[in-house]
Amino acid sequence: MSDAMVTARMSAEKKMQANEILDKMGLKPSQVINELYDFVIQEHALPFNEKQPERGQYSAEEIAKAQSWVQDIQSLFADNEYFEKSEDELRQKRLIERGLASSEDFS
Repeated sequence: MSDAMVTARMSAEKKMQANEILDKMGLKPSQVINELYDFVIQEHALPFNEKQPERGQYSAEEIAKAQSWVQDIQSLFADNEYFEKSEDELRQKRLIERGLASSEDFS
C-alpha cells in the first residue's frame, strides 16, 4: 500500500508547541496522526470528550430550531441584490462603481 499525505492548517505557534511536546514524548506528528486515524477507523468516533450526535439522532426540537434559523437567514437576504445576480453581473457592477468600466463595456 502506498503512503498518502494528510494536510492540516494551524497556527505556527500551535505547531511549534505541540511538536516540542511530542518530541519530549519521543513521537513524531505522523505517528500521532496515524494513531488518531486508526482510532477513528476502529471506533467510528473521535477520542475526544465532546462528541457530536450521529446523523439521525437529532431531536424534533433541534431540527425545528435549525429549520427556523435557516428560514430567518433566508428572509434576511431575500431582498439583497447580491443573491439575485450572477458572479459576472456582480463583477461588472463593482468595475463600474470603481470607475474602471462603464455599462457600455458590457453591452
